[in-house]
Amino acid sequence: MEKILFFQNLAVTADMQQVLAAMDCFPDSPLYEEACDEYEIVKENMLSACRPVALAAFTVADGTFQESGIQPGSELLCVLRSIGFDASRISGDYFAQGDYLKGMIADRLADHLLFSIEADLNPRLMDTCRHRSRGVAARFDPPNQVPMTVQRFIYNETQAGARLGFGLSTGFMIDPQKSCSTLYLLTDDVRKAQITHDCRKCPNLTCRDRKRYGGRVTVSGHGTIDVRDGQTLLDAFRENGIYIPAFCGGGGRCGKCAVVVTGGTVEPSEADKSFFTAEELASGKRLACTAWPEGDAKVRICADDESNFDVVAEKQPQKETASGPCAIAVDIGTTTVTVALIDRSDGRMLESISFVNRQRMYGADVISRQTAAVSGQADAMRDSIRGQLLDGIESVVRAAAVSPERVTAVGIAANTTMVHLLMGWPCDGLGVAPFRAHSLAMTQLGFSELFASSFLDCPVIVMPGISAYVGGDIVSGILHCAMADSDRPVLLLDLGTNGEMALGDRSGIICTSTAAGPAFEGGNISCGTGSIPGAICSVRIENDAASVQTIGGQPPVGLCGTGVIETAAELVNAELVDETGRLDDTYFDQGFPLAETEEGRPIRFTQKDVREIQLAKSAVRAGLETLLLRRKITYDDLGAVLLAGGFGYRTDKEKAAAIGMLPKELLAITRAVGNSSLDGVITLLTEPDAAEKAVRIAENAVEIGLAADQDFSRLYMEHMYFEEE
Repeated sequence: MEKILFFQNLAVTADMQQVLAAMDCFPDSPLYEEACDEYEIVKENMLSACRPVALAAFTVADGTFQESGIQPGSELLCVLRSIGFDASRISGDYFAQGDYLKGMIADRLADHLLFSIEADLNPRLMDTCRHRSRGVAARFDPPNQVPMTVQRFIYNETQAGARLGFGLSTGFMIDPQKSCSTLYLLTDDVRKAQITHDCRKCPNLTCRDRKRYGGRVTVSGHGTIDVRDGQTLLDAFRENGIYIPAFCGGGGRCGKCAVVVTGGTVEPSEADKSFFTAEELASGKRLACTAWPEGDAKVRICADDESNFDVVAEKQPQKETASGPCAIAVDIGTTTVTVALIDRSDGRMLESISFVNRQRMYGADVISRQTAAVSGQADAMRDSIRGQLLDGIESVVRAAAVSPERVTAVGIAANTTMVHLLMGWPCDGLGVAPFRAHSLAMTQLGFSELFASSFLDCPVIVMPGISAYVGGDIVSGILHCAMADSDRPVLLLDLGTNGEMALGDRSGIICTSTAAGPAFEGGNISCGTGSIPGAICSVRIENDAASVQTIGGQPPVGLCGTGVIETAAELVNAELVDETGRLDDTYFDQGFPLAETEEGRPIRFTQKDVREIQLAKSAVRAGLETLLLRRKITYDDLGAVLLAGGFGYRTDKEKAAAIGMLPKELLAITRAVGNSSLDGVITLLTEPDAAEKAVRIAENAVEIGLAADQDFSRLYMEHMYFEEE
C-alpha cells in the first residue's frame, strides 16, 4: 500500500454569514450591507483561484511527541491541507491595493474554505484507514494540542515540498499561507473514528466555529432553561437573565463564573483544568463560559454571591419625606449602580439603593463590553441596565413613600461606554482608532421613551462626556468638586474599574484615562472578588504570616481591590517581593497564602497577581505625572488630590504610596471624596446653572492621549518598580 496519498479537487463550501461574523460584522453593523456586496466579488475571485488539495502520509512516531502523550513507535497519519498559492495571495493583494475591507473578507473566506475541505476529505481518510484495518484513536491540531514543531514533521512525512512545491518557514509555518496540518493517532480498533475536531478538547475558546452540545439544564434556584447547540452555559444564563460574574467576558481566563454540575454530563474543558484541582473537577466544578452540556443536566451556580456588594454610601439617606419636588440621581458604574431619591430643594438624600451592574456577565471592563456589544449582545446589555434602573427607581420611590408625581427629573452619569449601552447607541467606534463616540452631548429625553414605562412622567438628563474614554462620570465629578472654579490646580483620580483622571482649575482642565484594568475591583486577580461580604479588604504580614480583615467580618471568600493593594504593600515591606516585582522563591510557584475559605480552599496572592497590580499602579502613577507635565506644574503646585469612587474611598493612601501608585509627597493633600459621580448628578439636579457648567466642562476639557505619549511610556516603565518604604 502507498505510504503517501494525494487528494485533489476537494469540495469547498462558503457561508457568507459565518465569514462576516468572523470579522465581527453582523446585520446591525454599519458596514454590513457594504460587506455583503464586497463578499460576492471576493467570493468569485477566491473560488476561481482556489485549488483545494491534501496530502496524507502513514508513518510512526519518533520521540518528538512524548509531551503530547504520543509514545515513540505509535502509528500515525499525517495530513496537510491547502487551498493553494493563488487563493492564499488574494487577501494580501487587496491589502496592497489599499482595499482593506475586501482584504479582511478574503482573509476570513480563505480560512473558511480551508477548513471546509474536511467535509469531503475526512470520509475518504476514514475509508483509507479502515482499508488498512486501522481506526483513528485521537486527533491533534497544532498549535492548540501539539507544538508548532509538529508541522515540520508533517511537512517532511508528506513530502509536501517535493510533491507540491510547498515551503516551510523557520517558524514552522507552511507556504502557501492558507494551509494547515493535522496529526492522527491510529489504532487497530477499526470502530474508533476520532477523525473530526473535538471542540471540547481544544483550548481555542474564541474560535467562532466551535461545535457545541445543547440540552435542558436545571439551574438551582432559577428553574430550567434551554441550552441550544452552540451555546455555553454562560451564554444561556445571559439569554435567560440569570446573573453570574464573568470578568473576562467569557474567554475562560478569569475563572470567576464557576458552577457545579450536579447531574448530567459536562466534560471538563482545558480552561477548567487550569483553574480547578482534580478533586474539584471530579466534584463537578466547571466554568460556565467553557461548559457545553451533552444533553440534559443540572447545575448549581457557585460563583461569589454579589447581591450584597459593598458600595460606598458616605451620604446616608435622611429617611425624611420631602414636601416639595424630588428627583432621581443615578450613577451607572462599570461594576456597581447607585440610584438615589433626593429633595430638589437642598439635595438631601431621602432614599438610595445600590446593586451590581449585571452587565458584568459580559466582562469586567469597558473593552470587554464594547466587544460584546459589537458581537451582537448590545440589545441584551441595553435591556439589562434599563431593567435594573427601572427596578431601582421604583424601589427608592416606594421605599420613601413619595408619590411618583412629585419626581420631576432623573439625572444620570456614567462613563461613555455605559452611556452608549444604556441608550442603545452603536459601540463600534469606541474601541478602535480614532476612538469616536456616537454622541458626547448632554442628552435629554422622556422617562417613558427611555424605559418604556409610565411609572414617572419627567425628563431624563444624561451627563455629557469628554471623549470615548473620559465620560460623563468624570464631568460629574469635576462639577461636584468645583474644579473649574478653583484657584489652585486640583487632581481628581477615579480609580474604579477604569482609571480616569482630570487636572485643572479655573484656567482650564485636562484629562486622560489609563489602562489600569480591573485589578482594583478584584478582576484579573487569581483569588479576586468584588467588594462583597467576606472579601479580604485589609492585610497585615508579620514573620511571613498574614492576618486579614474581611468586609462585614464574614469568613474569607476572596480578595477585593483594597486587599490587593494592602497585600502588595505588605509583601514589599516584608521583602517578600523585590523592587522588580518578583515574589520570593518560597512562594513563587504557589503564591503567598493569605487565608482559607470555609470550604478549606486557599486564598493566595500569586506572582501573576503581583504583575497585575504592577501594571495597574504604574498606569495610574504614570498617567497623573503625565498630566502634571502637560500643565508644566509640580507636586508643590497642587491644591488637592481627590480620590473618587468606591476603591478610592476605601484605599489606605499610605499603602498606595508604599507601592508607588501615589506619590508620597502628595499624601498630605490627598483625600477620598466617595462617589463624586453621583454627587455631581445631585449638583446637576439642585443648582440652577449646573447643567450649563457641565456642558462647558465637557466642551472645554482637553483629553491627553497616552497611547503614543513618550513621556507616559517612559514614566510607565519607571514606575513599574516598587518603591521602598
